[in-house]
Amino acid sequence: MTPVDGEDGVYDATYEVTVTNSGAGAGGYDLDDQLAPGEGVSIVGVQSVTSDAPDAVAINEGFDGIDDLRIVTGQPIAGAEGASVVHTYIVTVRYVAVLSGVEVPAGDSCTTAEGTPLPGTLNNTATVGWNGLEGEDAECIRPGQPTLDKALVSANPAGDGQWEVVYDLTVGNVGTEATTYDLDDEFLFAQVVTVDSVSVTGPEDIEIDGSFDGDANQRIATDVRIIGLDDDAYAPHVYRVTVLVNVPLHFDSDVVGEDGSGSPACTSPRCRSGKVSEGSRITPPTTGRPSASIASPASRR
Repeated sequence: MTPVDGEDGVYDATYEVTVTNSGAGAGGYDLDDQLAPGEGVSIVGVQSVTSDAPDAVAINEGFDGIDDLRIVTGQPIAGAEGASVVHTYIVTVRYVAVLSGVEVPAGDSCTTAEGTPLPGTLNNTATVGWNGLEGEDAECIRPGQPTLDKALVSANPAGDGQWEVVYDLTVGNVGTEATTYDLDDEFLFAQVVTVDSVSVTGPEDIEIDGSFDGDANQRIATDVRIIGLDDDAYAPHVYRVTVLVNVPLHFDSDVVGEDGSGSPACTSPRCRSGKVSEGSRITPPTTGRPSASIASPASRR
């Protein structure tokens, strides 16, 4: 996945489709490739298709993976003499994902039982036609989507009218692909509550902005990469924030808003991913590398 310069939230993904002939007989095949994006993911267009096939026929210029699925028609392929004969097609697709507000279901599937794309997913199905028969293979792509959760750990008196407030900010990824994020946190204490000190700890190897104060500088971490769920090393990123505040003996409850703003222990975390940000929501970039490995029907005889 490569971000497109100057186009927020737009990416180029490159994937391979391979056609294999393991049988001794030569022949010819037609190759189709279908892209099925779910809610929040849309295809901008196919940027390029290349092939390493000898005696290559012309690539269909109208191929877009949505309305026109055909890549090549009548492509000759030699018979195998020992090793299988493999033709590789490299496809680059430009797409955009806006997953803010999209509820991506758990699991690793891209489609429902009826074959409908699930929200926040991209399904890729390649089909090869050979002598009236067809073979197909599918790949499921779940673009990286960070999630953010905030949990109070403790709020204890520290003496001399001070309180120590400790809370965790946990950033996860519900996608199978890696993604990146920026993490902000804004203190929304009442004006009579003053901050004496702030400290933040986070995962090893992640650089935390030492000037973070929850006010003038609300940025905790920038451009942090989090791997996808299918990586064995996956773990959520947990940041612990410790704030020492001065709280007056008498506190006017009228200054506390319905959302909790103005209270002695109110903060508003924001996780911004990629170049797209919508307040306190999480809007991730998508990254994907769909691939389909197709065995021709002749190779199964």
